Amino acid sequence: KADHVVHSAGVIFARTKEEYWDTNIEGTVRLMKALQSPKKVVVLSSLAAAGPSSVDNPRQENQTEAPVTWYGQSKLDMEKRLAKEFSHLPYICLRPPMIFGARDHATLPLFKMVHKPVHFKAGFNTKYYSVLSVEDLCGAILAALEKPLTGNRIYFVAHNAVITDRDLLRSVAEVCGCKSRVLAVPQWALKLASHMVDSIPTWRTTIPSLSVDRAKEIWPDRWVVSSASFEKDFGWTARMPFREALSRTRDWYIKSGQLKA
Repeated sequence: KADHVVHSAGVIFARTKEEYWDTNIEGTVRLMKALQSPKKVVVLSSLAAAGPSSVDNPRQENQTEAPVTWYGQSKLDMEKRLAKEFSHLPYICLRPPMIFGARDHATLPLFKMVHKPVHFKAGFNTKYYSVLSVEDLCGAILAALEKPLTGNRIYFVAHNAVITDRDLLRSVAEVCGCKSRVLAVPQWALKLASHMVDSIPTWRTTIPSLSVDRAKEIWPDRWVVSSASFEKDFGWTARMPFREALSRTRDWYIKSGQLKA
């Protein structure tokens, strides 16, 4: 009987396609079926549902989706199921990009890597990313809850600043007090490594982002979006500087014992 619902549960790394589908699609459907006349529902999807962006322009909501992983496809199929079966409910889907902040576990391997002598980057081309702090994501969720909805919409939410892969590695190294030694690795070598990770269970647990499927998100050169539509409709803007978001992420990893000071 909840009036307002924020659905952020989901699986990011799984061993099989079925695991993604059961949690990210069917789990969401089961939740929506259980709700009794909610006033508003905010469902967290992902940039992965849309896929990488073109060289010329950031992704916008009206562009055709092209997810490259099971995770991304599960999020897109979840959005489609909501549109088909729950259009009568007042819901909104938000698609954030890479998130940094306390209690996020997905970026931990990145923070661990910068403590090693060499920091690896995929490919020789410069890669570009949209990012978002968890605080700004929470602000977007609150903005979505506070304003009346007109229909069911999907929005990108991201910081307006775009970062490169080298800037990302250098910034993480700096906030961790490490020296930045970035080495570009041919993508074919990382693809080979992803097959090795899949074949060794302990490696897949340690480096889940380098499974054969999830590694497909590493190869594209641009994961950049525009959140102009959400900013216009809800009066929201991402405000936290990227470096501060990284520092807060590092502090939480240290506090939770996942990273050494």
